[in-house]
Amino acid sequence: IKNGRSETRYNSSSSNRKRSTRKRTKKDSEKQGKYSARQKACAKPHSNVESLKRALKKAWNEITLDTLVKIVDNFPKRLKACVDAKGGHFE
Repeated sequence: IKNGRSETRYNSSSSNRKRSTRKRTKKDSEKQGKYSARQKACAKPHSNVESLKRALKKAWNEITLDTLVKIVDNFPKRLKACVDAKGGHFE
């Protein structure tokens, strides 16, 4: 609560997704080379939606072409894993 008013914090994570019991840290993700734009943009809470949007757009624009190529190349493998898991959780 700030100045007698409660603050709403915005982030882009979904509470409907299954999550690991161990919280990943920024350092863990960077070691794996998987520090996502969402993780970067949401590293700190945002006080309003516009701030969150700006952070997401900035992080999105920092994604390299090499990363995008890897994502596209990996898509068939992930799609198969999703089908095999019948839409459930998969790594």
